Amino acid sequence: MKFKLDINKPLARSVAIFAALVAVIVGFAYFGGSTGELTKARVRFEGAELLDKSSYLKFARMETDSALRAGDLPTLRDRVRQHPYILSASVERAADGKIVVRVVEREPIAVAIVGGKPYLIMSDRALAPYYPEAKALNLPVAINTEYKEPPPGGFVADDLLHAYRVALAIKAVDATMYDRLSDVDLSGDESTTLRFVDMKPSAIIERTNVPENLLRLRETREGASAFRVDVNDYDYVDVRYRRHIFLGRENRETSL
Repeated sequence: MKFKLDINKPLARSVAIFAALVAVIVGFAYFGGSTGELTKARVRFEGAELLDKSSYLKFARMETDSALRAGDLPTLRDRVRQHPYILSASVERAADGKIVVRVVEREPIAVAIVGGKPYLIMSDRALAPYYPEAKALNLPVAINTEYKEPPPGGFVADDLLHAYRVALAIKAVDATMYDRLSDVDLSGDESTTLRFVDMKPSAIIERTNVPENLLRLRETREGASAFRVDVNDYDYVDVRYRRHIFLGRENRETSL
């Protein structure tokens, strides 16, 4: 025996209208892709620090519910992997039905200004665009690079490679000195100028022998008081020479 709803009857008509309204509301919540709220609830990102999951889903073109349903898990994984901040990514469906995206992000160690735009220099030498929605980063800035646009291949080269090595070396030699490094000025042909937020004079180092220069710079920062010298009375510190460290002003120089 089949049940047939007679919409000519008042009660049946009311039930039909109510059911239709419920269907519209449920359908909008499930199929509407403008806000992507359902997508956010269905997807969980693990390991994402530089950007939130909304930004990664937008990059993967799966920020809407309809797009996520149309795609599959391997597609989501492959698209997330293409993001310049991502080193690796895996996707699986958890027992609770949620989609879990596990990512390993690249580690930024410096910012480079190339063609007037900021890029992140990553610890694996990758050069990635800086996204405004990225979390706040306290990083040294490489300025006055010879490049007017990013080098081909997506990795640092030439003077940007030098800036990468300087940032990595300072971080290894003295983490506190790295945290206080403001910028890496690449305008010199054979030298590089470093500026720090806690030290008035700039520091001049060689393009070669960077670790050795940085060790002398650290000793100068820590030991100048033993010579009764306040480095902040000077305009620059030159640590390029093995036997002497020069503290200079515009018109004269002092040797330690």
